[in-house]
Amino acid sequence: SFFRSTDSGTTCTRLYFGLTCTIIRNLLVDQHDPSILYADCNDSVFRSTDGGITWTSISTGSTDRNIWPLVINPATPSILYGCTSNGVVRSTDSGTTWTVIGLAYRDVHSIAVDPLNPSTLYASADAGVFRSTDSGASWAMASSGLIVSRAVGCVAADPVTPGTL
Repeated sequence: SFFRSTDSGTTCTRLYFGLTCTIIRNLLVDQHDPSILYADCNDSVFRSTDGGITWTSISTGSTDRNIWPLVINPATPSILYGCTSNGVVRSTDSGTTWTVIGLAYRDVHSIAVDPLNPSTLYASADAGVFRSTDSGASWAMASSGLIVSRAVGCVAADPVTPGTL
């Protein structure tokens, strides 16, 4: 279930029309328009354009409906990036369509957008950490010095210091 509070949690209202998933793994808010929400669910991604009152599945345009985690480009919120078991996917139309943009056939676990330079992306995968400086058109290993004996499960970009993960 999805609940919304407009009074700092004192009261909550259940909102779920169209949100058919049983597990919400991640909830994202568009920082430019807080009425736009994205819910990463166990089997689909959903979008709400009315603050969570109604939801629509948006991962149907992807060959892998299990897109998780999902991140929003901070400069252009209609651009979304997500991880799948078949690489990194991108949507340039707020999730209506999806395209594999890199690291194809790799199990990608997390993705981060550099908040100060949104064309720089970082992805963690079974083989290490990868970086793209061209919005995902090309990728290079970025885990020099990192001993990768297991999959790298998560990557995060420092919001203040560019290049710091």
